[in-house]
Amino acid sequence: MAIVDISQGHYQNSADYEDILGFLLPTPWMNGVTDTLKRQCILRVFVQFGSGAMIVAPPDGQVGLLQASSNQMHQEAMKHKEDQLIMLGARLISGGGGVETAEAVRIKYSSENSVLDNLANNASEAIEKCLYWCAEFEGVQGDIIFELNREFWDTKLSPQDISAQILLLDRGVKAMSDVRGTLRKSGEIEQSRTDEEIDGEAEVLGGGL
Repeated sequence: MAIVDISQGHYQNSADYEDILGFLLPTPWMNGVTDTLKRQCILRVFVQFGSGAMIVAPPDGQVGLLQASSNQMHQEAMKHKEDQLIMLGARLISGGGGVETAEAVRIKYSSENSVLDNLANNASEAIEKCLYWCAEFEGVQGDIIFELNREFWDTKLSPQDISAQILLLDRGVKAMSDVRGTLRKSGEIEQSRTDEEIDGEAEVLGGGL
């Protein structure tokens, strides 16, 4: 799968970039200094670097830092792979550009999500087939149904959407079971709660008011 291959390459670029950082760290060097100072540097004793520290060298001596120039090759490779992942539909890693309505998001990404929908459909069929083979091997009878979630965006209803559902119910366009089905699908009502349970609880609460 292309997304997996590109992600593996991105991980390798990241590992190479972290590895090369160790070679880019500043390394002190000295020239024309006394043997005593050389031994102190090798043994790392009585020689301090940084703010407030001073290294005294002979008149002809030199002290400096050796540091390789920054290499942006791996960073550019990672950025290129991130752009490829976004183009392939990995929207989880793309930053938000502002507030959009749920319907606008559905329209914007409908064509791109169709590819993901096909992948989910093929994976569901393959897993369901494997479960059927396992059940057949074990001698288990009965229907086997397996389906991956295909809701690729937030299905929560806005207050305006809920008001529209209530209006359709009042006008007789929708039945109560249709409205509750919509609310269950959006997560406003728990899937496990039946209409009888809701009616019973609503009757009790209504009688107590």
